[in-house]
Amino acid sequence: MEIKGNKVNITCATSGVSIGYKKHSFDKSWNVYVNPFGISQGDSLIVQAFRIGFEKSDIVKIKN
Repeated sequence: MEIKGNKVNITCATSGVSIGYKKHSFDKSWNVYVNPFGISQGDSLIVQAFRIGFEKSDIVKIKN
């Protein structure tokens, strides 16, 4: 995961994964990562990778 300016780019070394993210800990549903997206100062970011037949990745949390 890389934050440049106010844009977030997320990658994963495992092919075929879907990456879910939330911008706030109180968000109930996950967004599916497709393209870099904007983040504001003070936003939290919660990211997890998913793939059918594999265990979920650890959850990564950062505060911008």
